[in-house]
Amino acid sequence: MDGGEVTDELPVYSVTVSREDGLWVAVVEGVPAGATDVERFEELREAVRDLISTLLDVEPDSFWIEWHYRQGSLDLTDLIEHLREWEDLAERAARNRDASRRAVVASMHSAGLSYREIADVIGISYQRVGQLLSDNSLRGSSDRFAGLRSSATASLAARSAVYDGVRARRRCD
Repeated sequence: MDGGEVTDELPVYSVTVSREDGLWVAVVEGVPAGATDVERFEELREAVRDLISTLLDVEPDSFWIEWHYRQGSLDLTDLIEHLREWEDLAERAARNRDASRRAVVASMHSAGLSYREIADVIGISYQRVGQLLSDNSLRGSSDRFAGLRSSATASLAARSAVYDGVRARRRCD
């Protein structure tokens, strides 16, 4: 529930995080004794969720947490949230790129192109092409990539026709 969409149905607890004396300190606003500290930042979410659920005698998934990050007089919340949004976007883009790359490699290979030809077109090594083709995720992937493959094959055929036309014109010139 951290970072998700806030609804009116669940209470929201505001938590301010800072670094003090080598520890990550979290203070839950409006909750008596609502403070905890951990050595590692990655332990913070679970520690805060456990603290709130224990102090208020509620289930750990029955509330939202609104995180604020401050160090001294600096409020770092917007900067950290902005970075996390970009990281999420970059991760999704990388997954989409990888799926597209696998589909293109499989389509080009099924169209009869060699590993080296595929590698030249998409800018990876021919060894990586071989790895992608031998990857278990490509086996049985024809259903998953059928639409991508047919469109990639059609696009390849169209480009090939254009290339053949350009080559023919060069011979005439």
